[in-house]
Amino acid sequence: MKIPIEKILVSAVALVTIFGAFLFDWDKTHIFNPNWPPHAKFHNGQTMSMGVALGLLTLWLVWRKVIVSKFEFNLALLIASLYWITQATARLYPGTAFFDPDTVNLPRSHVFGLPVQVALQIVLYTLLGTAFAIKSREKSHND
Repeated sequence: MKIPIEKILVSAVALVTIFGAFLFDWDKTHIFNPNWPPHAKFHNGQTMSMGVALGLLTLWLVWRKVIVSKFEFNLALLIASLYWITQATARLYPGTAFFDPDTVNLPRSHVFGLPVQVALQIVLYTLLGTAFAIKSREKSHND
């Protein structure tokens, strides 16, 4: 059985969404940061749980046993992108920064000169865009 590449690409984004915040935030830079007040940690926990929920919903939409229409696939793409779109807009709010002053120089804070968040967004948007392009070329009688 051949697994469609577009499903693999969207699933990769969903898995990063599910596990990424735990990989990057379950340490002294975020949830265990003694400088963070409890309410900031509350919102970090909320964001981490939102990533899990969005990622699981994406996987469910993409891998259901019924034939996935282009509409359903595009809905899965939209859901997969929501966490990352909201991360991209977070920097627009007053007083926000990619890093706290005490963590800005950690080794994993930048990739190719970009904040790790921006570099990851570029990779994930590329995966989603590629999946969309592949699915868009597919002929379907269901849509």
